[in-house]
Amino acid sequence: MKAIGALTKYKIFEKLGAGGMGEVYKGEDLALLRPVAIKVMSKQGELTSGGDARFLREARAASAFNHPNIVTIYEIGETDEYTYIVMEYVEGRSLRDLISRKQVKAEKVLDIAVQTCDALVEAHTRGIIHRDIKPENILLTDRGRVKLVDFGLAKTVSPKPAIGGATAAESLTESGTVMGTLSYMSPEQLRGERLDERTDIFSFGIVLHEMITGDLPFVGSNSFEIAASILKDPALEIGSVPPELSRDIKNVLARLLGKHRDDRYSSFVEVRRALESLGLATQLFPSGSTDRPTIEIQPPSLHRSASLAAALRSSSRATAAPPTILVLPLQTVGSDESSSYIGVGLAHAITTDLAKIKGLSVLSKSAGAGRVDDTGRGVRQLAKDLGATILLEGEVMRAGLMIGVMARLSDAETGRVIWGAQYRGDPTDLFGFQDAVCEGVAEALKLSISTEIRDEIARPATTNIDAFEFYSRGREFLERRDVQENIDFAVQMFEEALRLDQNFSLAYAGLGEAYWQKYQITHDSAWVEGAISASDHALLLDPNQAQVHVALGIIYHGTGKIDRAIDELERAVNLQPMSDDAHKWLGRCWQGKGDMERAVGCFEKAIRIRPGYWENYNRLGICYYFFGRYRDAAGQFRKVITIQPDNYLGYNTLGGIYNLLGLYEDAITMHRRAIEIYPNASSYANLGTDYFALARYDDAVAAYKSAVELDPRGDVLYRNLGDAYLRIGRTQDAKEQYIRAAELLGEHLNVNNDDAPRLGHLAICHAKLNREQDALYMIERAVALEPRNITLMYQQAVVHALVGDSEEAIEYLAQALSHGYSRPDAEHDPDLDTLRGRAEFQSLFTSRT
Repeated sequence: MKAIGALTKYKIFEKLGAGGMGEVYKGEDLALLRPVAIKVMSKQGELTSGGDARFLREARAASAFNHPNIVTIYEIGETDEYTYIVMEYVEGRSLRDLISRKQVKAEKVLDIAVQTCDALVEAHTRGIIHRDIKPENILLTDRGRVKLVDFGLAKTVSPKPAIGGATAAESLTESGTVMGTLSYMSPEQLRGERLDERTDIFSFGIVLHEMITGDLPFVGSNSFEIAASILKDPALEIGSVPPELSRDIKNVLARLLGKHRDDRYSSFVEVRRALESLGLATQLFPSGSTDRPTIEIQPPSLHRSASLAAALRSSSRATAAPPTILVLPLQTVGSDESSSYIGVGLAHAITTDLAKIKGLSVLSKSAGAGRVDDTGRGVRQLAKDLGATILLEGEVMRAGLMIGVMARLSDAETGRVIWGAQYRGDPTDLFGFQDAVCEGVAEALKLSISTEIRDEIARPATTNIDAFEFYSRGREFLERRDVQENIDFAVQMFEEALRLDQNFSLAYAGLGEAYWQKYQITHDSAWVEGAISASDHALLLDPNQAQVHVALGIIYHGTGKIDRAIDELERAVNLQPMSDDAHKWLGRCWQGKGDMERAVGCFEKAIRIRPGYWENYNRLGICYYFFGRYRDAAGQFRKVITIQPDNYLGYNTLGGIYNLLGLYEDAITMHRRAIEIYPNASSYANLGTDYFALARYDDAVAAYKSAVELDPRGDVLYRNLGDAYLRIGRTQDAKEQYIRAAELLGEHLNVNNDDAPRLGHLAICHAKLNREQDALYMIERAVALEPRNITLMYQQAVVHALVGDSEEAIEYLAQALSHGYSRPDAEHDPDLDTLRGRAEFQSLFTSRT
């Protein structure tokens, strides 16, 4: 007791134990009347060997946490002779005690393991690795709560390589003690290499093995033999798996105990999902299941509760607002990576079918988009922001020849489950699961389904689960069009789906969209014919699929047939009112027609339906840019970056807005970041335009040349390069670039002769090549097609300035500026140099009316 006599704030009851890092006492906080554990270390003797530093490191590391599975630190202090930590007192037993007495029940193994994972997810999220995971440091309260303790060897993860790392022999002998506990060390820890989170994963694997078997996976008669076994030997087999556990626990252990860290799970989030999948597998595929699957659809059961009442609460009026469900992608469990695409595709199909039910409002969340934490708090906040009262979520897994699906409804505010169902059977019955989920949701919410809608829901687009999987993968690749290689992958996936099912209309529609994206990337018109053919084939196979009409609408829009595009897209909305794709493309059509109100309304509708998808915000931002609302556009592009920070397009478009606002250094920062993420022609071209505005013409030339190298058929890129050449006196080179730009623009106009933006660019090229009549004709056509496009208004001023018609140029410039076109861009544009001496021009920039 002498060791802590100076700690007058606490009443000491008894000594709990002692070890290399000090003595531990049980006490009571006299002010707060709560039990505490007090760990004390003398400053004598251990200081020179680093013991005091390690002791304080434990305190500081552990004090960073506020997590139910990590012991809470209340106080850190020092006296003249001692350093001490006051922490939460845990009423319970250590995992070591339970293992030693063979009291770890098989049905509790996964619960203990998952809670330990939760503690280590928290630690690793804060950049702290434990480095001493062992049963002694895992406590269990009397109520079964895991508490992780002893961060004495904890280390903040650093990207810098370790200097003077200890060898295995040194680790065994430093200060006469083991740095860590030898039997639980990872191979890299023994070798003295720089450690990362995966060292804790290996140690955790040893603990899990010991919980199941009561024995260590690596053994030896002395320390050196144990170390050698960890470094070289395979882990001992666990033998027969207890019936309460899935046999797949062996696979999880094998990955946890990989000799090379790259062979292990990359994080405890992954470990936890793998363990949770074992629990789900036990529910869906209990031991004793026959190898030959039989369809076993479990009818949904409704558990009425206060939560459901709250979710469906309404006034006594007959016209209550319909319930709003946010549908999440079904999470993959198990090691079958392909199931992730099935989960996404199944959620999409369920969303589509639920949206057909009257009296129900349905929203969907894009897979992998948004930043939702693993506890689900982010999802619930998203639901609250959108006005959703109910979440539909679940899991899907494949185990050999069987597939299992779990689905549940939960209260969006509390997270409490209010309905759930499990389905298992042959993979060919996946679409029966889809129907059953929709029926179950409707029953739970007391909604009736008409015979016509029930028939539609029961008619799947394909009955081949593998074709459906390839189709789902293709859709996922299409949704990340910012990575050009994804479009090639999408084409492959749709083609493989059609190889398996030649009558799969949705796969033809997806192929049509992918082919159109290939045209956007390559500017090769051969892809256009393929896109039209695939989309037409989809229509012949099934005219009642909304996505088929979306595909046709995309192609009609791209080939200048805007009214036909609107017809197809409105047909898609009628078939599937909750199709964000259809609303988004309708917005693009109305934007081209100059109807800002309807365009913005369509984009906002797409966002409400699918708030987690970056492209919906991106298109609304472009719409605002189109109509000169630059600051509103910037707000949307910032949302793109927030939702999908690894997508270069958000940075690229925001940089473009900064350029138009005259914030050139900010624009450069954004465009450089876009290029870091994914080198692309558009960002290099925009970077060149930033340099051009700052009169850094040599830098502009270099950036424009990089753009041309990445996209040799990018028409406008050559015009930009020509402008930069002209500023550094390379007149002939500039002329050649204008000629090449005009040639490519002409080729691309063969696909869509009414492409107003390209007509505007071609008009400027003609003006720079002294083709006055062609220039004036082209710009008049462009403006006539899109009279509210402020960029075309400005280009009309530029064309007239270049051909020497100053009065008309100033008139058109005034019109463009009054509609919101960028004043900084006009002030810095050398194409307007012939106007600068005129008083009318100068007055446009001195008066901001």
